[in-house]
Amino acid sequence: MPSLKTFSHNFVATLLILGAMTWARDASAALKVASWNIQILGSNKIKNPDVVKVIIDTIKQYDLILVQEIKDTTDATAMSLLNQVNAATGNAYGILVSNRLGRTSAREQYAYFYKKSALKVVDSYHYADADDLFAREPFVVRFSTTQATVKNFFVVPLHAEPSAAVAEIGSLVKVYDDAAKRWNIKNGILMGDWKAGCSYFAKKYWGTNPLRSDARFTWLIGDDNNSTVGKSDCAYDRAVVAGDKLRANAAKGRTAYVDTKFNLTLEFMRLVSDHYPIEFEIN
Repeated sequence: MPSLKTFSHNFVATLLILGAMTWARDASAALKVASWNIQILGSNKIKNPDVVKVIIDTIKQYDLILVQEIKDTTDATAMSLLNQVNAATGNAYGILVSNRLGRTSAREQYAYFYKKSALKVVDSYHYADADDLFAREPFVVRFSTTQATVKNFFVVPLHAEPSAAVAEIGSLVKVYDDAAKRWNIKNGILMGDWKAGCSYFAKKYWGTNPLRSDARFTWLIGDDNNSTVGKSDCAYDRAVVAGDKLRANAAKGRTAYVDTKFNLTLEFMRLVSDHYPIEFEIN
């Protein structure tokens, strides 16, 4: 008969194993998703190793992160960042980058950094913005995953023009409907820097905006959420989900305060960006 000491040791070991199994199961049963406007992400910023380290350490927290405001006449910035992320993570990430978008010479790109072990890119397209609804039309991407209840979904990104934020946010319904029809999938994520707060998206617009009033859409980032760095207190950055499975399995989101997490001064955080990332999980 085993001694009480042996029994106790084995019992504790069993609990540790079961706990590890539970942790592993929980960790693999959710996708961590984020959206981040990294202010003027171009050749100058990518040359600052301290700033880049913060960006890399943030990106690698997520299975999927939408990066906005890449400003470069080549793809050098996006690819340099990907290479540095993969150097830090053992080649864990893939990237999908949009065309350079905008109505002026100051064009921008969207980029999706995604963990290759968690997600596969199925398809992508630039929204055919025949009516010129967007300053930077969405670059819509369809993903598949085995790491969440929702096996197939698409993402609609938007970096809204501040002066047209209300109209552009409302027009996202059209982009969602277009993607849902194209792929015959209702599960979609809409996210980005929408300027969806303060004077750009005042309370008087909330009740009538198509994306707010359509019951198909659930807003994961609340109106009292602050995603701006500095003195402003505005819920500019948002994430919205549609489709029964996504609405049932996407958890309420939050702002990721990078400066607090990495013990940065406000002055240094401003070198990184004037926005914090927003984040949420899909179970």
